[in-house]
Amino acid sequence: MIQSVGRAARILKALGSESARLGVTELAERLGLAKATVYGLLRTLEAHQLVEQDLETGKYRLGPALLQLGNAFLDNNELRARSLLWAETLAGRAREAVHVGVLYGPNVLLVHHVFRPDNSLQILQVGASIPWHACALGKATVAYLDPEGQAELLAGPLPRLTGRTLTSREALEEALKAVVEDGVALEDQEAIVGEAGIAAALLLAARGVGDAGWEQTAVALACRAADRPASDTGVVNANFCHGAAGLAHLYNRMYQATGEPELGRAALYWLERTLGFYRRARDAGGTWVQGNWDPGQRERWTWNGIGLVEGAAGVALVLLAAATSVEPTWDRMFLVSAPKPDPGRPGD
Repeated sequence: MIQSVGRAARILKALGSESARLGVTELAERLGLAKATVYGLLRTLEAHQLVEQDLETGKYRLGPALLQLGNAFLDNNELRARSLLWAETLAGRAREAVHVGVLYGPNVLLVHHVFRPDNSLQILQVGASIPWHACALGKATVAYLDPEGQAELLAGPLPRLTGRTLTSREALEEALKAVVEDGVALEDQEAIVGEAGIAAALLLAARGVGDAGWEQTAVALACRAADRPASDTGVVNANFCHGAAGLAHLYNRMYQATGEPELGRAALYWLERTLGFYRRARDAGGTWVQGNWDPGQRERWTWNGIGLVEGAAGVALVLLAAATSVEPTWDRMFLVSAPKPDPGRPGD
């Protein structure tokens, strides 16, 4: 490796890691180099507009040529080019922000970002580099690396970004194992307080690109999730969101899309669990019981919400989708659909 090029790269990375400008002395101390060496490299980088000097303070910051190089990288990134239309559509249907990222070393580089389609204040994150262990994109990618690649990343460093960041090897190994078992990687305020994300490999994506291997993996992951005991799922109510009805509908749609008998059995099982939460009440929505499967472990409580995500309306739509042959369209807002052929309803 050419030593001067390596040192110049270290200077650029140091300037890129700080919001404030850095002087020659600060850079020399941080990088363990002589001030004369740092000064000479800065002058060369400045001549190529890779850094620029603040005339008032004499300190340095990154230069405009790096922006041009960064834009060229994005323009030539094949993943970004292929994901532009898909990401825009996904953001519109999910009503959430969408990130597309690539694993580079121990970090995930965001190559595309579609804003959440509302009027809230949002900051463009294209070009952001996030430690793999602190984001859903990173965990979803690392979970499927070869053992050697995983071991190298798990060896660290694993910086703590928030109080929720997983930094122990044991906790991250469990998280990666869960990704493979569930087919989903979760992030809950591990990189930025107040933000949560989810990354998943979708069956429809496999069919969209015509990759039979992806489809087989998606079905295998769904079947593995279907084998999990109810006590391990964390389901404590009949909700469409994080509840028995939601699982019933997902397994039902996967069954309709694939004809896999195990998914049909899982759909029927969770439909029965959904009905098991119901208690007759005077109001139109009835009363849905929440609590642990074992009533001796936790006192149950009741609610009678009527909403779609967390209420009787969502449960009713799930039951209708399972009991009739009418193709549901309401679930498209949740990115759920079932390509033909349709093997029928679970239990037929």
